[in-house]
Amino acid sequence: MTTIDPNVQAARVVGRRAELGWFDVEFIMHGCAYLQDGKLYYKVSSQAEDIYRFVDNAAVEGVYTSNVLKYTEKCAVPSGMHDLIANDVKKDLARKLQHSYSKTFFETLKQLSERTWGNGAAVLLWQEAEELEGVFSEEKIDFYESLVQYAYRHHGINSGTYQNIMRWIHEERKNMDDYLISKDFYEKTVYGFAYEKDGKIKYVDNALQSYVYEKAEQMEQEGYLITPILSHTYWYKQSRRVSDILREFRQLLETVYNAEYMKKIKIIRNHKTEITEDAFSALLEQIKMTDGEHAADTILRYGYTWGILPLRSKSNEL
Repeated sequence: MTTIDPNVQAARVVGRRAELGWFDVEFIMHGCAYLQDGKLYYKVSSQAEDIYRFVDNAAVEGVYTSNVLKYTEKCAVPSGMHDLIANDVKKDLARKLQHSYSKTFFETLKQLSERTWGNGAAVLLWQEAEELEGVFSEEKIDFYESLVQYAYRHHGINSGTYQNIMRWIHEERKNMDDYLISKDFYEKTVYGFAYEKDGKIKYVDNALQSYVYEKAEQMEQEGYLITPILSHTYWYKQSRRVSDILREFRQLLETVYNAEYMKKIKIIRNHKTEITEDAFSALLEQIKMTDGEHAADTILRYGYTWGILPLRSKSNEL
């Protein structure tokens, strides 16, 4: 009997698959789990930015999601089967989320959230609103709105204050309807945020939205003091290098997220909760045992987000 070299056999298989229209594809999916109206849901997409936007918006609506989970699978795909296999990969990620997060976990997370609300940032935010009265700057209103939403996501203001301020923002925008922004042919949106490390302000920026959101989630879970994510769209008549746009955006980041702004962030984050660090540490250990590492990472991020745990860079000077 003739023995066929395994390498030759593999080459024949690859060649035959190529003839039939097979090709290797790497599927990358992002997803999160959450509890809403008593039911568990799993949101999965090939577009990471869609998931991160959903997580941000859900928090404003009082829905607390898991951390975003990234899942990659590489496989040979027959011609015409890409969408079907992509859907199967989405289902695989949904099953991973289902195994990682129980309904009990989200019920515990909800109970935790209810004991962490403060309203100490209300005075600061209304003072900021007074300074913006009649300025008619869409950019400044956008920056202010991101700060308000940041304060609400971090439980620095309560629901009543949040709704009142958002109504004020809505009225200000109505008053700016006659102010038009000139837009050129090309556009590019870039994203970034600032954080504090070793007493210094540092910056993260990128033209890839998902990279910035993923980095922000990671750093918040690690306990760093971070700002809201800033996005800015540049309009221009002729094509420009991304590096030039990022250089200009970095200057904007440094102007907006300066030392004075970081003081405001610390005021927002400086509120007391009903939960002690010891009680939270005990809960974290319990979650690790009953739900696993993914659930523990999620609860840890909320521990920092809601002010239960002290931030790495937290200063006593406000």
